Amino acid sequence: MKPDVCAPGTYIKSALSGTYIANGGDLRTCTEQFAFDGRTYGWAAFTGTSMSTPVVSGIVATWLEA
Repeated sequence: MKPDVCAPGTYIKSALSGTYIANGGDLRTCTEQFAFDGRTYGWAAFTGTSMSTPVVSGIVATWLEA
């Protein structure tokens, strides 16, 4: 028996690194921003396999741990 896995593919919100933003990262991709302790942090929505791969990896890691 093989398990089936379904992963999201479009408009997946993810945090942007505060270091990325501090070093001149493109804030036009941010959907939301907030400042905390003198640094700016942001959230962005992305699409594609670069966003679905971590979801699938996390699911498989959880299965293997169980």
